[in-house]
Amino acid sequence: MSWNVKNYQIHHTLGKGGMGTVYYAVDAQLHREVALKCLRPEVANNPGVLERFRKEAQAQAKLNHPNIAQIWEFFQVGNEHYLAMEFIDGPTLSRVLREKGRLPYEEAAGYAIEMLRGQFGRS
Repeated sequence: MSWNVKNYQIHHTLGKGGMGTVYYAVDAQLHREVALKCLRPEVANNPGVLERFRKEAQAQAKLNHPNIAQIWEFFQVGNEHYLAMEFIDGPTLSRVLREKGRLPYEEAAGYAIEMLRGQFGRS
C-alpha cells in the first residue's frame, strides 16, 4: 500500500524511532528516490523538539559530501513535519553490527574514517 504526501509517493517504512518514522518514497515530479523523515505529531507539539528538527535540517542542508545524505526539502503538511533527503541504498551501521557482531578493528576503523570524512569534509 502506498500513499502521497505533497509530491512524494510513500511506499514503505525504512525505520522508526522515538522522534518519528523514516519512509522510502519517490518524488513524483523528479522521479527520484528519497528518504522521507516524518516527525511524530505528538513530538512536534513540543516547540523545542520542532526547532531542533528544523535546525538539524538547516545544518545538514549546508553540507555537501559523499558520506552525508543531501537534504532536499523541509516542509509541513497539516500538523506533520517532514524532511526529504537523499535515499542511500545499503545497510545501516546498526544492521551491520547486528549481523556481524563485533567487527575486526581494521573494519571498524574503516567505518570510523568514512564517518569522520563526512563530519570534517575531507576526502
